[in-house]
Amino acid sequence: MHIALVIKKFNLRNNNELSLMVSDMASSFVEKGHDITIIAGEVLGLPKHLPYEVIDIALPKTNPSWQLFSSTIHSFLAQHQYDIIHAVTPIESCDVYQPLSGFLPDGIKNKIPTLCSGVKSKIQALEKVFKRKNRAELESQEVLCQQRSGTTLVAFNQFIVKQLNELYQISDDNIDIIGYGLKLNHYIDDDTKQKGAHLKKLYDRNNDTTLFIYITENFQVDGFGWLLDAVTLANSAVGKTKSFKILVVTSLDYAPQYKQVALRDLTDQILFMGDSNQRAVLYHMSDGVILPTYYNSCSRVVLESLATNTPVITTRCDGASDLITSKVQGHVITLCGNVEALANAILDLCGDNSEQRMNDALSAKIRDGISMSHCCDRLVVRYQEIMAEKQRVQMDGLR
Repeated sequence: MHIALVIKKFNLRNNNELSLMVSDMASSFVEKGHDITIIAGEVLGLPKHLPYEVIDIALPKTNPSWQLFSSTIHSFLAQHQYDIIHAVTPIESCDVYQPLSGFLPDGIKNKIPTLCSGVKSKIQALEKVFKRKNRAELESQEVLCQQRSGTTLVAFNQFIVKQLNELYQISDDNIDIIGYGLKLNHYIDDDTKQKGAHLKKLYDRNNDTTLFIYITENFQVDGFGWLLDAVTLANSAVGKTKSFKILVVTSLDYAPQYKQVALRDLTDQILFMGDSNQRAVLYHMSDGVILPTYYNSCSRVVLESLATNTPVITTRCDGASDLITSKVQGHVITLCGNVEALANAILDLCGDNSEQRMNDALSAKIRDGISMSHCCDRLVVRYQEIMAEKQRVQMDGLR
């Protein structure tokens, strides 16, 4: 089967979550014997050897409009033959559209009851700006999601389906849940584990510090200010025998955040390390992961934490939180912005038994639930149904 995966920007340079997901999907399809082409409006950071083809349709690099991207992709697809066109951006000529959520501000707005009052006005302001800048793209998504194009809809989880239902009145029958997807091999091999254990010794020489990582590509959405408040509160309760540190992993310019940390006199405790292409090693190095996000439809950070047996703290506004049982695989904060709840979750993972508790709890069933291979198996079944229907329509047209 020749499958085209369409994405607006394919960026493997900065650990972009969507691009990594598409890359994992492409690699898994190739392993199953399919021919894969990724088509993007912009391509960044490609390794030398990939098992799939990548085509850059060469749009202008300075903020190309949605209309230009959409029309260029449509023209390209009309000139090439693919069995299935699977898009993660709303292209009306696709066979399968995989919305990652309602667009970010809509998704957050629908979660306002789970936000502390101080956050709500910021979210509402963000919504207005986002909709003004992305009006055409939103309209394309609405066409696809309201079934006006005949496109098949698929989603990772019920969290996304619920949002789409609220935004576009899509019934559960009109969208397939394909499950989560992550290529697991890299996260569980012995070499990665050993590198993580060695790195931990560098940061925790006396084995008396709980080491957390905070991975983000958006400090505001991922609750950095909330995290600082929680760390300040937790510090007043931490005993002298057990301390904790947080390593901030990001490709962003973190100078403003470093100033915030310095003003609170937390520079010895919150350490900025920039980005890393060895994130699997970092998970094995850490005792826990903190992601106090105000919104993420399916956080890769949570999936990677589960894949590496690392306890994770996230929020109910993270679609991947349905994989976590609080106090077993980590903690799920119900009310975003709740400083005390986040501080208590951090302190709980400072307990001596937290890592062992996670290892005992994480079963093969959970790993199966986040396997990209299984996700692709479900997609192939759907693709085959679509192809059979195309052939039926074609034959009817010849009669």
